[in-house]
Amino acid sequence: RDKPYPFHLDVRAGPSTINAEGQVQHPFDLAQISGATRISGPNLAQLYLLTGVALPTTPAYRLAANFQRSGSRYTFSHISGTLGRSDLEGTLAVDRVKGRRRLDADLTSQKLNFADLLTVLGGLPTHSAPAPAPRRPKQIRLPIGQPAKPGSAPGRRVLPDAPIDAERLRAMDAQVSYRARSITGGIFSVRRGALKLTLNQGVLTFDPLLLELAQGRISGRAAFDASGPVVKTSLDLRADDIGLQQLFRQHRSQPALEGELEARARLAGQG
Repeated sequence: RDKPYPFHLDVRAGPSTINAEGQVQHPFDLAQISGATRISGPNLAQLYLLTGVALPTTPAYRLAANFQRSGSRYTFSHISGTLGRSDLEGTLAVDRVKGRRRLDADLTSQKLNFADLLTVLGGLPTHSAPAPAPRRPKQIRLPIGQPAKPGSAPGRRVLPDAPIDAERLRAMDAQVSYRARSITGGIFSVRRGALKLTLNQGVLTFDPLLLELAQGRISGRAAFDASGPVVKTSLDLRADDIGLQQLFRQHRSQPALEGELEARARLAGQG
């Protein structure tokens, strides 16, 4: 038979769903398949038991993508959809390299809602229904997998207090680039953001971390070392040319405080 064999897949695990339609090039040879998929659920971290891929805690999501499998490598292109009230697009690949699962991704949000960012960084997941995902792709916190403690107020904390799942950090490697072209809903005038995530042998690093405000920027790096029995954390943040009037404003016509802020914070801990 010259034509590929079509297939349809419908997987449901509690509230999480994975739907896929595609084609197999040769019967009983699942190493060469391609198609389109749609996934939805309350939290991407809950897909770990289905996929073995450690993903961050997120708000409710609806995503669509084209996919292709070639041997052990899965490639997802034309990703589009929503997480909470934020959009997401880009590419993602999962492979096995030297016996370890590895994820590589290049992702962008045209509009990131600040509350969704807090969820990924260790806040409580939001349960508002996301916008519907496209029926087809165009051709289609920071703890990993752990929500914040009930009763915590992520919007009032300097650092999140959600636990880190060290076992999941040790289970795979990753390199992810992410950009938010605009950020809405924050208490500060945050305009854009970007980060590069690297996970290697249980060491999770964010370098660089960048938030651009209307006046000034916050940049730095963060690392979580889960390679040993006790997780070690380090944080190095710098604030440059921060206009204080955008942080402490009583009303639009008269800021409570004026001037510029230059600061640096270096923190380290374990456990």
